[in-house]
Amino acid sequence: MQLWLKADVSGIVSGISAIRDYSPNGKDVPKIGTTNLLQTADAAHNFNAYLSGFSASNYFLDTNSPLEPTGVFQVSEVTMIAAVRPTSAGTGRIMGIDDNVNFASEPDLSIKSGKPTYYKYRPTAQYVEHTSTAPLNQTSIFSARTNNTQVQVGLNGSFVSEVSTAGNGLLGTNLNIGYGTWASPGAFPGDIQEVIWYKSSLSDTEVQKINSYLAIKYGTTLGMNYLTGAGTIFWDKTANSTYHNNVFGIGRDDCQSLNQKQSNSTSSSVVTLGIDNKIMATNVANTGAFDNNATFLMWGDNNVATGTTTSVTASPCNPESIDKYTARIWKSVETGSVESTKVSVDLGSYAFNANYPVYMQVASNDNFASFENVLMVKNGANYETNFDFTGTQFVRFTGNTTPPANVCTGDKEYRWNNPSFWSWGTKTRTSVLGDTQFKVTISDPNNVIYAPTVYPVGQYWWEHLFIPRYDAAGSNVITTRIEMNKVAYKTSFEIFDLDAYYGRDVVKVYGKLAGAIVNPVLTLPTHTALSKTGNTVSATTGVWDISIWGRVYVNFNSPIDEIYIEYSKSGGYNFKTYQDVR
Repeated sequence: MQLWLKADVSGIVSGISAIRDYSPNGKDVPKIGTTNLLQTADAAHNFNAYLSGFSASNYFLDTNSPLEPTGVFQVSEVTMIAAVRPTSAGTGRIMGIDDNVNFASEPDLSIKSGKPTYYKYRPTAQYVEHTSTAPLNQTSIFSARTNNTQVQVGLNGSFVSEVSTAGNGLLGTNLNIGYGTWASPGAFPGDIQEVIWYKSSLSDTEVQKINSYLAIKYGTTLGMNYLTGAGTIFWDKTANSTYHNNVFGIGRDDCQSLNQKQSNSTSSSVVTLGIDNKIMATNVANTGAFDNNATFLMWGDNNVATGTTTSVTASPCNPESIDKYTARIWKSVETGSVESTKVSVDLGSYAFNANYPVYMQVASNDNFASFENVLMVKNGANYETNFDFTGTQFVRFTGNTTPPANVCTGDKEYRWNNPSFWSWGTKTRTSVLGDTQFKVTISDPNNVIYAPTVYPVGQYWWEHLFIPRYDAAGSNVITTRIEMNKVAYKTSFEIFDLDAYYGRDVVKVYGKLAGAIVNPVLTLPTHTALSKTGNTVSATTGVWDISIWGRVYVNFNSPIDEIYIEYSKSGGYNFKTYQDVR
């Protein structure tokens, strides 16, 4: 390797004076002009810094380059590879060398009318142009390689070859980056992220390794397998053919100095992944780390247009509230062992209702015969979650696009002693808060409530409803039903004083929407004497009364118009004993 320039902060010497060469030559390339071409990393450049703003007065030029120090024509094969992001289908230089200042064409790698091109002037002039135009506003991998009999020009792992005329070589000590005046003249029309130059003809496998390194770093889809520096395939184009679209990933490969901790596809940035459950403003700022070398987590999709959904099919795995899946499905392939990863997804085009929960569904095959539902949290415009992907898995996202009618307006806080005291022994009460009527009914078909002329009762000091019972072991159930004449999008409350005295308190909680069951999320404190199975919580030991050990937090993350709390007890004796719940 004779040249390796990277557009990162550490690669810029003395502010804007030069760009550092990471090759064994180590000869920094001075900056021409006063404009700082280094730009801050962003998602469009896969969270890596880049060079932009090239012009006839702002570029990089080394008039004493070690690439060809003799000053005479040097017979040599060349391999030139660059990660670039054209912003127009224009013409201009990426890199080149010449005996004339700024000609930069003995040889050069450029873009001409949006296509990768290679030009050499000696010993016989030859111009080779790729047949495809590079996509705009996406990072692409341009390459040129000679091997005595052929000249090959590449675009993202797709190659065009011509017979080489009269050999290959270099002439001149003037190395240009971003600007040249001879063949394909002009400043590069876009951003340059990384350039690599060998004075040799690399093998197909060696080119494939470098293309893979650049593609992971800059979020580019290649038309070939992705290889580690050791030559191991970590994304197989053929095996993953259905999902070989918008390919991207995170990974660490020490032999290539690759440490891409967060990534998206620069061709379709719907999903972003981040190592150690972290996504920061830039890859450098991400404080996460891969524990192991040669580890990768790769994603590709089935190329269905974003915004396209499919209707939910019957499955016992589905959450109650969803009605649509994303028709776009992603395939995830892990190589080595990658830590838990943050997934951030932009679902704006899918019209999922933000008042309903959104889930990531992860399956072992793409028919989703069975899958895991992972609840996502809305963060700004995106939904996020953390997940430890393993092996090969498939991912889609699901939510609700048809919200219910008759939804209440604004937040409501139902209080047991407001607007009036919950009277002694009251079993039913109707209250109105804003536009919503609440009807609470307590059913005790087996007459097990303790002192039923006194209880249940509202407790002023803790604003709760106190329900004691006095019965023997059995299946007696006291049901508290809360009916609302308006739909509540989300609902939260707390149940406490669950303990084991002469029996074990048990509560089952569920909701309904238009008669259909809706299950809540039940959360136990870190310190607890309760156990949870589905939507049922049971006391295990101890008399905890109002302490944290006997509490459960209830959250309905999808709409409901009814709440049911079924209070029973297990264990105990065949004679009557006292228990209570609040």
